[in-house]
Amino acid sequence: MKLRDIINGHRAIKRVALPLVNRPSPLAEQVPELDAQRAVDGGPSEVEVGIRVLTGLELATVYEKAGEFAKARNVSADQLNDRNPIYNLGCSVYTCALACVDPDTAAADPDPFFGERGDVESAALELLSSHHIGRDGIQFLTSVQQLWQDRCSPSALRVAPDKLFGVVRELASENDEVSSRAFLDMRPGMQWLCMRFMAIQLRTLQTQNSSSSSSSPEKPEALGNGKQ
Repeated sequence: MKLRDIINGHRAIKRVALPLVNRPSPLAEQVPELDAQRAVDGGPSEVEVGIRVLTGLELATVYEKAGEFAKARNVSADQLNDRNPIYNLGCSVYTCALACVDPDTAAADPDPFFGERGDVESAALELLSSHHIGRDGIQFLTSVQQLWQDRCSPSALRVAPDKLFGVVRELASENDEVSSRAFLDMRPGMQWLCMRFMAIQLRTLQTQNSSSSSSSPEKPEALGNGKQ
């Protein structure tokens, strides 16, 4: 029996809301200039995009196109790695170009969300030139795609508690180089798990502190300086 004989179905599509430029997070401080421009522009504050995992062939295309993208901008061959910002941008752009689809089309063969069908360069150009997407939109879609790729992976996204505490200690290091590498070396799925782990610990600590404060006896000073 061969792989093609046992595999059925299609790649799952995750629907995500993509925030558009000039529509900052509601958690961010309001900026009068953005408010004024939004009033002029009108339109939606977000658009729904379909995200799917990439095949091995598509990943090869991402790296190939990212290399061409960087070389065209005078990046030398020895700098084609994840520490070069132009190469990284190329990887992000072509990841979005291939992974973002129209969520309202057939999952078996969805239309691309960016550019024309079968033309990855048209999708990359639309991403790079769109003033609605911008840098943050590209980064957002790339992060969501990587997390979705990890979640769909058959590999376990778990780590032993003692090892996780070790990662947290590195993240808390006062050495910026150590703490940043500890974070960047993790795959997106592990970054999410680590963030959730720390959020749970913080919530537990806050709950304990709240319970301790409410149940602790009042000091004598609060009862009339300790006098009857």
